[in-house]
Amino acid sequence: MRPRLLLWVAALALAVGHGAAQCPKSGCGIWAATPVASTQPRLWRRGQGRVTAVLTTGQAVPDRRARRLEARRRLAEAKAEARAAERAAEQAEQMAERLAEAAEREAERLADAAERAAERRSQSRRRAARVRSRTTEKPVQRVLADIL
Repeated sequence: MRPRLLLWVAALALAVGHGAAQCPKSGCGIWAATPVASTQPRLWRRGQGRVTAVLTTGQAVPDRRARRLEARRRLAEAKAEARAAERAAEQAEQMAERLAEAAEREAERLADAAERAAERRSQSRRRAARVRSRTTEKPVQRVLADIL
């Protein structure tokens, strides 16, 4: 191999071995593909964690694992919201059933009260008719009173 090519290959191997870039804290380069322990900002540990794209500002771009965890978290939140909505729907249904039963009981109570009131009026009319028949003179009684 030529010396320049050999030097270039050695520099490339050294750069790849070092993480293909310098520390993002130094501000050299825009991106650095480096092994990091997590997706937390300003984390620079060689040989640990997953390969993650890191901005020079130290802000880590989430890797596949972090995206998967985020998706699981969103799914769990959606499931929890669905369960809460289902519980609220069940409670609303139960409340509607209870209100319907209470309305039915109230309607029965009002119907019974109206029936009792009609019965009282009927009894009152019959009683008044009996009293009238006792107190008013009948034609036969008038004739007898005239004769006597």
